[in-house]
Amino acid sequence: MALSRRAVGILLLMTFASAGPGVTTSAGVSTTNPVTGTTSASSHASPAPPNHPTQPTAAVRPAALRPAALRPAALRPAAGPTATVRPAGVEPVDRDIAAGKGFIYWGFYKWDDETASWAFSLVGANHPKKLPKDGDVYGFRFALIVGSDERLPRADGDFDAICGSEEAGEGEKRIAFVLDYGTQADAPDGETPPDPRGVCATAEEDFTVQQALQTVATVRTDESGLICGIDDYPAQGCGEPVTGVSAPPADQQVALDLPGDDSSEEGGSASDEDAASSPDDSSSDGISTGTVLTLVLAGLVILTLAVGGFVLSRRRR
Repeated sequence: MALSRRAVGILLLMTFASAGPGVTTSAGVSTTNPVTGTTSASSHASPAPPNHPTQPTAAVRPAALRPAALRPAALRPAAGPTATVRPAGVEPVDRDIAAGKGFIYWGFYKWDDETASWAFSLVGANHPKKLPKDGDVYGFRFALIVGSDERLPRADGDFDAICGSEEAGEGEKRIAFVLDYGTQADAPDGETPPDPRGVCATAEEDFTVQQALQTVATVRTDESGLICGIDDYPAQGCGEPVTGVSAPPADQQVALDLPGDDSSEEGGSASDEDAASSPDDSSSDGISTGTVLTLVLAGLVILTLAVGGFVLSRRRR
């Protein structure tokens, strides 16, 4: 006999009431109590079968096919770009060195007293807003540049050694220069570099580095103002690229020719020796000349006496 809808509802109500509020299914899903109308989640899941994980896990894959985070370190991709791995002892090859390309020009540097080293100047020597100050030291180095190596002046920027005896008047400043003409390996074909020298310029306050340099050395520039030659070295050319060259050997420190140094003193002492030797030479010449004159006079006296004696003897006869 079919039950009425009212009977079915009563049966269902009795079933849920006997189960109690918050009944949880075997799948762990919360249910609603039809009497109170409240929903409650179970805090205990149904027991899991033995050896069955309570949480889903990824399928076991070969190491190379696992996600990057789960792979062994040796198989993980690098995080970002990395440098090319080179065998031990093999240095990177500079393309310009390998191709034998380079440039030959006058480099412009400023001496840093704090670090006691040369720093490549980022502005030109004739920059009107970067004027040198009294006591500054600037260096110019003529060199062949192959690759990325710097070719610095080969002597320190010792202001006291270069400008120690110079004095600046009112509205003037003293600037020391280290002029390094480079080595024979740097020299253009057919030219020989002069010895490096230090020179002090006493210039007006508003002079640029180049203007101060022009008071103590001849400077040749191109149309753009680039310094091409100092003291007529080199005789021609201005920073052109060169090919078929190899990197010059490592530089060695050198001593500068300075105003009033040993070389000039040696020259002065040599001239003094020459001057001192002149009187000796003249005196020795004078002695020999006097001796000759004495002999001549003696000979004349003897001859005169002989002639006189001969005349007297003739008269007596």
